[in-house]
Parts: sequence; structure tokens; C-alpha cells
Amino acid sequence: MKSISMFTYYVVSIITLTTSNLVQANESKTLLETSCIKCHTSEIYVRDNRKVKNLMGLHTQVEACNTQIGTGWFPEDTESVVNFLNQN
Repeated sequence: MKSISMFTYYVVSIITLTTSNLVQANESKTLLETSCIKCHTSEIYVRDNRKVKNLMGLHTQVEACNTQIGTGWFPEDTESVVNFLNQN
């Protein structure tokens, strides 16, 4: 009986984490589409001569854009968009 309870716990945990990650990805994509696309086309993210070369540079650039256009993002929004861009 205990092993069934632990199994159920693990399955529920995995489903919760997966759902949470999908929600966060959707929120990040929405932030990107409503703010970043005002100035950038999607081509900026895959161009050969891109300026951002690493994760710290990506974070710096997203934060600079955030400040420039006054999105009002919270730090966790910036982190979410940085992680979304880094993974996609």
C-alpha cells in the first residue's frame, strides 16, 4: 500500500511540474510577443551576426530592452523570458 502511495505522489509531482513548466513557457511567450516584437522580428534570435553570445549577455540584453521600453516586468518575468529564449 505504501508503494502505491509513493508512486501516486511521484506521478502527481511530475504532472504538476510539467504543467507548471508549460504555463511558464506560455506566459514567457506572451511577454515576448507583446513586448519584444514591438522592436524585434523573430529573425534577430537566429541571425548569424547576433550580438548575444552567452546566457549572461542574453540576460543583460533582455533587461536593457525591458528598461528601454518600460515594460514594467518584474525580475521573475525577465528571468522567465531569458530562460524561454535560451531554450528556444
